Amino acid sequence: GQALWSYDAANKSLYRHDEDEGVFKAVLFDPSVIPTAMQWIGERLWIFDSKGAQVRVYEWKNGTLAPVLSQTLGESVIALTREAGASRELLILAGPKAERQGGALIRYRYGRRLLSLFR
Repeated sequence: GQALWSYDAANKSLYRHDEDEGVFKAVLFDPSVIPTAMQWIGERLWIFDSKGAQVRVYEWKNGTLAPVLSQTLGESVIALTREAGASRELLILAGPKAERQGGALIRYRYGRRLLSLFR
């Protein structure tokens, strides 16, 4: 990517930081989404929305983030990334839940047109 992205939870604002360290811009974004993990994969920004418990995928078009896909997960996601060399696999670091203590590293596969996630 050409920029660093950050989320300010206090102001519910998403920012795009350019290569010049002092330049950043607020990006128009759905205020109901609470990102707790973000990762660029290809040309798309993948965000885990902790409020909706969803992975949401956006494309950067004409200076705005356009929603592409979303999928509800049964996990609380701390981090997400793509495994090197695995073009259709998403790794998430999931937080604790009722049936397991501690976190877990979970691998999902995703499709091109539909976000079909499974373990």
